[in-house]
Amino acid sequence: MTVSITRSFKEPMAELKTSDTLPLTIGELTAAWFSGNLGKKVKEAVVVKEIHGTASKVLLQLWRDWPMAICVKGGFNPAILAAHPSLFYVYRLEAEFYHYLAPTLNMRLTPTYYCGTDATTGQGIVVLSDLKAQGYTFGDPLEAWSVNRVRVGLEQLAILHARTWGAKAEDFPWFNSNFSLRNVISSLLSQEAWNARFRMGFGLLDDAEPRPSFHHDQAPLRGHFRSQEFRVAGRIQRATAELRYEGSHT
Repeated sequence: MTVSITRSFKEPMAELKTSDTLPLTIGELTAAWFSGNLGKKVKEAVVVKEIHGTASKVLLQLWRDWPMAICVKGGFNPAILAAHPSLFYVYRLEAEFYHYLAPTLNMRLTPTYYCGTDATTGQGIVVLSDLKAQGYTFGDPLEAWSVNRVRVGLEQLAILHARTWGAKAEDFPWFNSNFSLRNVISSLLSQEAWNARFRMGFGLLDDAEPRPSFHHDQAPLRGHFRSQEFRVAGRIQRATAELRYEGSHT
């Protein structure tokens, strides 16, 4: 059983978990695979570009009755997956978001045609519209945003968080409570992982541009991450104490 999500996100969902093995390599993203999962016969599937980071984004041109530019996101980089197998949780979580939550959100999301998870291999795949092919551009972290642009972005985040405001864990039975994004980040910030990416050229990432000098030492970034952990943990402890106090006086 596979999953097909339409552009509007409003169609009924099929099962997310598939009994068929999901592709683990780019070579497995064939016209036959797309035909079986997009609901219409695909005559040809041509890889336009591969972008490998913590997740792989594969841009393809599909030929059906008309050309279709898509982006397939998932785990297609064996090197980084061998070093950080916990990333499979992240891929599945994104597929679960588009399957379970996206249809309930009235926010601006990339049109999505398919998402699926594979319980056997751990793979998670989302087939999205290729926004760049449609003329969209991606933000530059060095470009300052106007107040109005920030406002619009915060409005979208508010829509997202309002959907789960006051929700309980049992409202999301599909969510794997054993998943910890903290563990994934800690793995990526380990000395071994840092050396592999920024010093030894293991090819985990495909960006061959020169790195700034501060990339030679991950201690400041790791220290900042840990300080944020302690700050969040402190807030949780204070909130818990306040709830207990209020509960004892009601």
